[in-house]
Formats: sequence, C-alpha cells, structure tokens
Amino acid sequence: MKLSQLAAALGRPVTNPGAEDPEIAGIAALEDATAAHISFVTNARFASAARESRAAAFIVPVGTAIENRPVLEFKIAWEGVLAALALFHPPRQFAAGVHPAATVEPSAHLAEGVSIQPHAVVEARARIGPRTVVGAGAYIGEDAVIGADCLLHPHVSVMNGCRLGDRVILQTGARIGADGFRYEKMPTGLVKIPQVGIVVLEDDVEVGANACIDRASFAETRVGRGTKIDNLVQIAHNVQVGQLCVLVSQVGIAGSVTIGDRTMLLGQAGVVHDIEIGSDVIVGAQAGVNKSIPAKSAVLGSPARPHLETKRIFAAEERLPELLRELRDLAGRVEALEGDKR
Repeated sequence: MKLSQLAAALGRPVTNPGAEDPEIAGIAALEDATAAHISFVTNARFASAARESRAAAFIVPVGTAIENRPVLEFKIAWEGVLAALALFHPPRQFAAGVHPAATVEPSAHLAEGVSIQPHAVVEARARIGPRTVVGAGAYIGEDAVIGADCLLHPHVSVMNGCRLGDRVILQTGARIGADGFRYEKMPTGLVKIPQVGIVVLEDDVEVGANACIDRASFAETRVGRGTKIDNLVQIAHNVQVGQLCVLVSQVGIAGSVTIGDRTMLLGQAGVVHDIEIGSDVIVGAQAGVNKSIPAKSAVLGSPARPHLETKRIFAAEERLPELLRELRDLAGRVEALEGDKR
C-alpha cells in the first residue's frame, strides 16, 4: 500500500511528506529496513540512528523529527508499531470446529467458535470458552477449565482440574499442572506425596515455550493477571505470583514462594522455597534469592543482596589480584624489617 494509505489506516497524518508517495510493503527494524519498509523509533533519544536507515518512513513519538524523512507520530510509538504489525502480519485465523483427527470426550463442553486442531485431546468434563484455539497435539485434562479467546499452541498440556482465564497464551510445549516435586524420606525410601491441587492462570497471562508450572500440593499454584513468563521457566508447587510480573528465561522458583505485583525476575534467577518477594522488586540475572525481599527493592548476585552493595562487592572483587600482590609485598617488607631487628 502507499504511505498515504497506511497513514489513513493508522489514523495519523504524514508529517514532513516528500514529493513522492512511496509504496510500503511491510514494517522492519531500522537496520533491516529497505526503501519498501516503514520503520520505527520508540524513543526520541534514538532518532539519530534512524538517519542511517534506508526506510521510506518512520513511526515516532509525538514531536520527534527525522531530517527530511516522512514520519507518523504517536503519543506512544509502540501503539503505531502494533497497529502496523496487525496490518502487515495479521494473526492466523482458525476455523471453528473439531478436526477429524482430534479426540474430544462427549462430556467436554466447547463454547461457540472453539477450534480444536489435529491430534489434540480434550478429556471428560473439560470446559473451553468461546473462540479459544487448542493447537495440534495439545492435551486438555479432565475437569480443566479454559476461558475465552485463549491461544494454546501445539503440544501444550493443561492437566486435570487446572483453570485458565481469558486471553491466556501458552506457547508450544508449555506444561501446566504437572505434579509438584515433593517427596518425604521414609524407612522404605523417598515416598511421593500425591499432588492434589491445581494451577490457576488468571486473565492475560502468557507462558513461554517449554515453561512448567506445577500443580499445588493441596490448593492452588496461581499466576496473577497479565503476568508474562518466558521460555524454560520453572514454577514449583504452591507458588503465588502476583499481577503484571515478568519472569525471564530459565528463572526457577521453588515451592511455596509468594511474589507480589509488578515484580521482575531476570534470566536464570533462582528463588529458594518458602520466602516472600514483595511488589515492584527487580531481581537481577543469575541472582540467588535465599531470603525474603521487601517491596520496591533491587537485588543482584548470589546470594542476592541490595544492588548497590553488590556492585561495591563486584568492584572489590575485580581488585583482588592487585590487593593480593600488595599484601604479598607488604608481608615481604614486614619479614625483612623483622629480620633486620634480629
């Protein structure tokens, strides 16, 4: 489509239009864009980088100019980017109904517009809400409840009794409701404790590929509204994660941990069992959290400490070789002085 047509579709005028109305075939990042693309600058600080891009036009924050280049201004540039992506890359549409190669138990309830893809299995008494898509090879266990407008990618598992809210996304291979890892040492050896609880994912949760959220021992493992979970994250039994949290790849959370709202755990952070992490906390990458953390804190390192303290420790560690040389030198001088006294 022409740039003018794209602008009309996005509801924005073209600022600084050129003499031509270029053809726009798609949207691309600054470094990848060609003369057939619109690109974007989401922060005015990066506008200078756009001058080197070959893009025909740019989506920018209001008031951001790119010298001699046409722009479409948005109060929040990401709104324009998302709208353009929806135009050039509309989400796949799935036909409602049950594929002949799928298995749906007669007592399962499928609401209007549900799509069950090939080789998916929906067990007895499961309930699936309107317009939800169950991808190829997915498994929905007995008595599971899935809300409206959910997208379950291929080969996910939602085990018996677990509950998903509306607009939940499970990326391929996600496992919801496997048994919690709980054993007791008995005279006969390690004895498995049956895990009879469930997992609850509230509205607008997204779970990444091959992430695992274990069912509770007796009650609920719960993930709050709008929380986003990256690939390969492990959430153990009885964990309570608040709303609008972000758990980055390879985070591991042991059993019975409570996490507040809007908290972020960066890649490979680990959390020991039975502690509390408050709201609005940032846990740095590869941090080892071994005790509770109050709200509005930032921690780094293993064991995790307040980030300024950890930075001082890191700075001191970098000087250790130099300090050891100085210590050896001082020890030599002291030994020489003591020898002179003798």
